[in-house]
Amino acid sequence: YRGTYHIKVEAISKNASTGEKKIFKTLERNFEVKDYLIVVMGDSFASGEGNPDVKGDNATWLEPMAHRSFKGALSLIAAKLEADDPHSCVTFVNVATSGAKTSHGLLFQQHPDWQIKGQIEEVKDYIRGRKIHMILLSIGLNDFGDASGMSALIEAAVHPGPPEFLQSDEYYFAKDMVSNIEFRYLEVYEKIMGALHCKDVVLFQMPVQFMCNASGNLTDGCGALITMEDEDILKLEELGNLLISKQRQVCQRYQWLYIDGVSDLLRNHGYCSADQSWFVFISESLENQGDINGSVHPNETGHKKIAEMA
Repeated sequence: YRGTYHIKVEAISKNASTGEKKIFKTLERNFEVKDYLIVVMGDSFASGEGNPDVKGDNATWLEPMAHRSFKGALSLIAAKLEADDPHSCVTFVNVATSGAKTSHGLLFQQHPDWQIKGQIEEVKDYIRGRKIHMILLSIGLNDFGDASGMSALIEAAVHPGPPEFLQSDEYYFAKDMVSNIEFRYLEVYEKIMGALHCKDVVLFQMPVQFMCNASGNLTDGCGALITMEDEDILKLEELGNLLISKQRQVCQRYQWLYIDGVSDLLRNHGYCSADQSWFVFISESLENQGDINGSVHPNETGHKKIAEMA
């Protein structure tokens, strides 16, 4: 239980012949036990998609519908906060859901079949007025796609047939979205302040440079991404870097802390870097969780490295 506790320790000597006890030293101290409430919200990066808690045919998740895992970087950061201070504990609430967007995810329900409200309102119900010490947030990249988020944009870039990626509806949608995404972050900011009254928000950059080798140079596509052309990869990175620039501006405006450098950290360990990759391959996703949803997400090593830098 959190609070301040008065601890008194007495050192007592005992006379061997008479049995008389004597206090020869007393130590007294107040210890404050702190309980920090840490909340994780957001998308597949925050949930740990691609890294189930137990891999295999019967993959086990912290929350299976959301593909929420304790192996995600944001969960690892909360665990580190708990471990670093023996006189404090962390109450950890994670509502991140794979595929979440600023709208259908944070502000409103994402899956009507098993969700009745957005993540921010869900957290409000859980905490019941308790003060949140920190919100760890990852959101924005899925807004690139109209229906299935970022994956739709990657699929358009991979598709070898017409139209060319730069003439595709997916590319035009993403380009328009990222140009105006600050208005979506404004809605998120206002909702967090209104419902949760929390100013201490940490927004995480996501790895948008995922097709580089160990030298940081652009690689050719590989596996299911082999048809992705260099020009298309560079355009994807361009969109991602524009998002990063917008996120920096948003964090400065709302006094959020921005965890920069995530994309650079994973840059030299891209999807096609073979055994140097810090991303989940499509074949690994199939083996680890029985679907391809975990593909092109940071793997366990990637999430650990991100948690270490934060």
